[in-house]
Amino acid sequence: PPPPSPPALPPSPPAPPLQPGSRYAISSSELITALNDAAVEKIVLRAGTYELLTDQIGCGTVWTGESNQPIWSALCINRSLTIEAEVAGGVVLDAKGTRRVMTILPGAVVKLVGLNITGGAVVFRDRKYRHEWSISELDHSSQGGGLMVEKGGTADLEDCNIFDNTAVDVCSTFEPAFRNPQLSADCVPC
Repeated sequence: PPPPSPPALPPSPPAPPLQPGSRYAISSSELITALNDAAVEKIVLRAGTYELLTDQIGCGTVWTGESNQPIWSALCINRSLTIEAEVAGGVVLDAKGTRRVMTILPGAVVKLVGLNITGGAVVFRDRKYRHEWSISELDHSSQGGGLMVEKGGTADLEDCNIFDNTAVDVCSTFEPAFRNPQLSADCVPC
């Protein structure tokens, strides 16, 4: 006869209660809901991959020399907030190459703990094909594909990995934006 099976593992204990002002998230939609709730000061992400395939409203605009264009980012943070992996290294924020993962806006003070940030890309609407999104082929490394901290914003990263993001120039039509005093070399790309 076959050997006996090992005993089943006991069920995992329930997650410890969080402090007031904190919230758990287990999906991309729960993460965005928590970001939009001004009462939430800390978001604790359960282990897993959070695919960020839509843009968050309210991330602002950038002057391109011809018009204001939206800043395309999956997560836009405009206030003081902590986003922490429940298990350091166990959370992946992945924009799948379709947009920047995170933008920290002026005035925001953000602490990121134990996160993997990947798959971010600076994207723009191609001037010739205005209905198609493109990843630029020029060097825009000052714009951060994974994380961009705008002038006046603050980011404190602890045990985070930022990798495999694309930050190439948006396109030469965006060049005047870098001469704009509000957008000059005060951005910190990651």
